Amino acid sequence: MLRNYIKIAWRSLLKNKITTTVSLFGLILGVACFMLLGTYILNELRYDRFNEKADRIVYVNYNYKSPSDKEATHTNLTPTAVVPVAKRMFSEVENAVRIYSYNRELQVGTKNFTEKNMVLADEALFDIFSFHFIAGNADNALDNPFDMVITQTTAQKYFGKSEVVGNTILVNEQPYNITGVIEDHPLYSTLQFDIVGSYSSSARATNERWNSANDQSFLLLKSPDKLAAVQEQYNAYIKEEFRSDFEQGYETWLDFVPLSELHLTDTASGNIKTYLYILGAIALLLLIISCVNFTNLMTAKSSDRLREIGVRKVFGAKRQSLIFQFITEAAIVCFIAITSAVALAYLLIPVFNAVTGLNIGVSSWNFTYFSLTITILFLATTLLSGSWPALVLSKFKPVDALQKRGASLGGSASLRKFLIIFQFTISIAFIIATLVAREQLQYIRETDTGFDRSQVVILDVSNIKAEKIEALKAELMRGQHIENVTASASSPVDIRGGYSLQVDGKMNGNAMSVTAAPVDKDFIKTLDLTLLEGQNFNETDKKQVQLVDNERTYAFMLNEKAVAQLGLKAKEAIGQKVNLNGRHGTIKGVLKDFNFASLHEAITPVVLFTEYDLFDKLLIKTAGNTSESLTAINTIWKSFYPNRSFEYHFLDDEYNELYKTEQRTTTILNILSSLTILVSCLGLFGLAVFAAAQRKKEIGIRKVLGASIPQLTALLSLHFLKLVLIALLLAAPLAWYATSIWLQDFAYKITMPYELYLFSGIAAVAIAGLTVSFQAIKAAIANPVKSLRTE
Repeated sequence: MLRNYIKIAWRSLLKNKITTTVSLFGLILGVACFMLLGTYILNELRYDRFNEKADRIVYVNYNYKSPSDKEATHTNLTPTAVVPVAKRMFSEVENAVRIYSYNRELQVGTKNFTEKNMVLADEALFDIFSFHFIAGNADNALDNPFDMVITQTTAQKYFGKSEVVGNTILVNEQPYNITGVIEDHPLYSTLQFDIVGSYSSSARATNERWNSANDQSFLLLKSPDKLAAVQEQYNAYIKEEFRSDFEQGYETWLDFVPLSELHLTDTASGNIKTYLYILGAIALLLLIISCVNFTNLMTAKSSDRLREIGVRKVFGAKRQSLIFQFITEAAIVCFIAITSAVALAYLLIPVFNAVTGLNIGVSSWNFTYFSLTITILFLATTLLSGSWPALVLSKFKPVDALQKRGASLGGSASLRKFLIIFQFTISIAFIIATLVAREQLQYIRETDTGFDRSQVVILDVSNIKAEKIEALKAELMRGQHIENVTASASSPVDIRGGYSLQVDGKMNGNAMSVTAAPVDKDFIKTLDLTLLEGQNFNETDKKQVQLVDNERTYAFMLNEKAVAQLGLKAKEAIGQKVNLNGRHGTIKGVLKDFNFASLHEAITPVVLFTEYDLFDKLLIKTAGNTSESLTAINTIWKSFYPNRSFEYHFLDDEYNELYKTEQRTTTILNILSSLTILVSCLGLFGLAVFAAAQRKKEIGIRKVLGASIPQLTALLSLHFLKLVLIALLLAAPLAWYATSIWLQDFAYKITMPYELYLFSGIAAVAIAGLTVSFQAIKAAIANPVKSLRTE
């Protein structure tokens, strides 16, 4: 019996080739996209979960606020004291580790390298995190000063082999002993380092400070249930320890973030968790639209089978067997679609990675969960797409079925209208959301951030002496392709230094929290920052910071936000005596506000101050041909540092990296909105084919009676276009609500571009119109004689 059902189902599918092909293709697209996005989401969700103690590891965020601050400063870096105090004071903390970025110049044999991914960490690192040792012992790998553990790839890079335990590497001329080699970190690990040295190698290890935040701190709790309690106890301890500061209005507190949430709540480029919700909803909606499409087409073509149902019922077929037959028919299509979609998704993973910049793979799937998901998908799509026509068709009485001959299936016509409206509502909403996201990203790229990022090359000059940097700058400035050169402690789109600024005689002596960065005298000119009041840094300012302590003075540049928060006007600020964490000097200039961070965040008070020997970055403003400029810079670099690799990047690229999550999501939205409208139009095309076939005789009669081709085309098309217009009216407020919420994540954003709604509506109606009109015109120009003779 089952064999006969399968045969009948297969013949029915072959009899309606267009409908079958359209529904099959739509399902394949929908399921393939669902699998791709599911793989991406799973990859993001599994971050750090490979650690055996992941449920008990928490990350510490540091927050502080002075009496003059309007808003608190939040940072994911912590003072050196956080970890040792946690281990001493709180019994629920089993262990803790500090990790400090320690990019340095390395020497292996006679070769020099700039290591950009080196950290220092406490000996507890390998007790808390699960890193697999290829050589060495995790229990004591970082016990002693100047111990070092490296990854397998780093060992191959520097030594050409993995058996390197006992070898030494010079770090700033200090020999470090290699005590272990670990496997490379999984891509889904938040911690990514190539070399880790013992924290005790630095004077930081013995200096418990609360007024400077530069460490990443992780705590291992004895129980995951104690997170809130330990956080509350720790903040109570801070409040008691610094009671006098709290009484004066200063506040300091810690936030604990579970390790499993750390990657998802990263706000450097937007909240990743939010985007996962968005993409998860899109994946589910696209799958639903594909199933809706299939259901629509199945219910449409099923009315042609009423006579078949009547005959079978006359010969004794029971309703259960008819239901089973139609479910079988749906199951065949769904099986073909899902197996094809899984194969297509697997083949498209490299393309998906290339387009989005990701690095996902099928390894994200657990085989058991994968099989369960595929099974659920198969059953759900089969039942969703096959149950309605099965239940509706099977209930007809034989006499009704034989007499109606293709009549409408009761409520199925209304169902088809609802489903068309549903899928086009989602499709148009996707189009609007995609265009709004594209506009916002375009705004981010083109908005004036207050400084010129174009054609700025950044070189790493960490651990190079100030005299050498000055000589390098002078040599670079002689090149014809170089406009300006400057040095700073950090990139202008990644200024992290947290300081306290105090103006003599102001704010009753209270200090204001600011973000500050040491720069050299050419910083303002190189980045074309706008000086509103005062004078630029000069050679005298540079010399003043090289004097002995009691004679040393600093020159400061404040942005508009900092001056306003001090309660001063720009002109009033010039000449004010200030103290920045013990650096005494004078406000020399006021700068127009500029964004040194992501446009997700509002501009905060910023201070630039003169310095001489605290520079890690060299910023080179090039002119003319970029390749010629890089060649010239490389030649000069090699003349100074023949054994040090020439590694550079562009400031523009670093800025764009701040928005990689948005760019990736917009790229995916572009693809999915196109696929969604394609799937919806495929369904509309299939329905148009069915409608034309159903009304073939009517069209023939109308044509004989003098109806023109445009009249016939309108007759067949207007019904569908009305439904698309209704979908547009529903999609517009839905898209407005969703995009408004998304834009709230940006401190700087576009005004809602309502013209995009009109454009999206016109585009959707035009695409739907072309889809339907193609088949309508084909039916209208057909020979009416053939139409009238067709039974």
